[in-house]
Amino acid sequence: MFYKMRYKPFFKILLLFLLLLTLEICFSFILIKLFYYEDMVYLSIDLSHLIIIFFTIKIWKINVKELFKKIGVKYIIFLMLIGLLLTLIYPILNIPNLITSSLNNQTGLMKPNLIFSENNSFNFSKLYYLLRTLLVMPFLEEILFRGIIQNKLNERYSAFLAITFSSLFFALGHMEYEQSIVVFFTGMIIGLIYHKSKNLTSVVILHVFINSCFLFIKIEYVDSVDIWIFIYHFALIGFVFIILKGISYTTRSRLACINMDNIIEITKILVYKENPLLFEKLDFNNNDVFLEPLLFAYFNSKSYNLLPKEALEEILQGYFKPRLSIKIKYSYDKKDIAYIPSIGYFKKGNRMPSDTIKLISNTIFEIITHQIKNLKYIFRDFNEQPIEERKITISKELVEVHEEPLTIALSYIKKYTPNHYNLIEQCCKKILLFKTDPKNTNSFATINAHGMAFLNVFQKEYDEVFFVDDIAHQTGHIIMTTLTFKRKDYFLIDENLNIKSIVNNPKEYRSFYILFHALYTYYTTILCLDNCISNNCFDKRQAHEAIGRIGFYLVKYNLDINTFNNVIKHYDGIEKVLTKKGVSVFEVISDMYIESSKKYGYTFKEFSYRNQPYNFTYKKFIKLNPKKILKKRRE
Repeated sequence: MFYKMRYKPFFKILLLFLLLLTLEICFSFILIKLFYYEDMVYLSIDLSHLIIIFFTIKIWKINVKELFKKIGVKYIIFLMLIGLLLTLIYPILNIPNLITSSLNNQTGLMKPNLIFSENNSFNFSKLYYLLRTLLVMPFLEEILFRGIIQNKLNERYSAFLAITFSSLFFALGHMEYEQSIVVFFTGMIIGLIYHKSKNLTSVVILHVFINSCFLFIKIEYVDSVDIWIFIYHFALIGFVFIILKGISYTTRSRLACINMDNIIEITKILVYKENPLLFEKLDFNNNDVFLEPLLFAYFNSKSYNLLPKEALEEILQGYFKPRLSIKIKYSYDKKDIAYIPSIGYFKKGNRMPSDTIKLISNTIFEIITHQIKNLKYIFRDFNEQPIEERKITISKELVEVHEEPLTIALSYIKKYTPNHYNLIEQCCKKILLFKTDPKNTNSFATINAHGMAFLNVFQKEYDEVFFVDDIAHQTGHIIMTTLTFKRKDYFLIDENLNIKSIVNNPKEYRSFYILFHALYTYYTTILCLDNCISNNCFDKRQAHEAIGRIGFYLVKYNLDINTFNNVIKHYDGIEKVLTKKGVSVFEVISDMYIESSKKYGYTFKEFSYRNQPYNFTYKKFIKLNPKKILKKRRE
């Protein structure tokens, strides 16, 4: 049963596509019969797309508005350049015409030629053709093939398969044999851009521009086989691939999407082995079920014998389809409150939740408002010993104190570092605010409750600067854990190896994997703080603190980059330590270090951090670094 379900999403999409084609044929037959006008086939295609999109959105509960996001002018210009280059190499991509022209010793070139230039008359039919070519179809096709089909396939399959199959359906949907290869290749490019940006606005604009180009530039075959014509074509192909290589650099966060399939697959197997009957109650294709942080807490707590086997069903019952009456036995804490994921908090003896799930405003992130018994063993001190419950505060009141700056911080990251925010959305599901003396533990993220960020709000005065820092830092750990879940895809050496002897530092306690994690979190934290500073999110005091925090991380960044280089030197080159995937991640980390060092390098000389503890503390920082230093530097 488990493996049969693997192909269910594909067959759903295939059925959806066949239904689309059926509607197009039926509408074409009916409309042409009624109006005796062959151009009615275009209207039938448009109506079919609208109907399929409308009902699919309703049935699958897709929020289309969330798929459209704002983009900048520079990115629009970049998309227009891709569209133009794709148009210019059309004669090469159009394989059937390329073969025919080659047999006739001809070469295709794209030359200016307005599609209506042969007949200057302009009627309603041509107006509708222009509107559907430039506006209607790019909008409808991108919602259907990228926003619905590619997204749905990507929930279950790899990005490559999702892009390939959505492009195949895109090509088949045009029902033009001669252009099918061109449309498929174009669909792959558009699909790749959507995969990178997760923004339908960008691919709609690209689609509009490609269609516009074909209205003004037309293929023309010439007899000349001059060598320069071939150079022209190969140069254009080279330009396209150079541009595509640059797609990942269109925003500063170059890791735009993470494949969650490996984690989801393993979690499904664990659940199935633990209790196969649960799959009769769960939606197998709902990935949120298998990314539930308490699911990771359950399986990782088995070694501590904290939860019986029956607790698994109790944890997952909020995801049952249809939902059954709630049964709770093992999840009550000392206050007789139980947390059931996807539903809320239940007081003992009550059938209805006393508190429902709380989402942070304008986000998909759940914020925890009560103690959760199943997370009891998660809180550990620096010696990996459990911390007494009385030393940790988790409450609705604590959330109320910090909710506003937390919400503002997330809105800043979302607005000014959108690609990285997309990564956070993919990998982090819940945020838990707790309060304890930093001598007990700091903010943290752990594989033992993967997908949940634990933020220690020890000081009441923490504002959005702290939260931008801590969110970027802790979710950075979650992202890196998700990204490197299959560690052999990134590391060639034993990543758990303690590097103390390699770097000849008796104080070094970390493994290579922990070092790599640390470097990535410096990148994420500086990325988000710098973008906030650059966009004037903070007042003068906050900007002073934000720059102080960046300088603080740069000091650590510098030390750990040197440590990393010593490990590389020990193994005679990075290619013997990291795979190509690992090297690409380190390049992102290294580029940020170089860039931020140039921009904020003055902090090494002008700021003192000698009174700072392990975690940055602004109260201590301002004693040695008054605001006048910042003012002097900015002038």
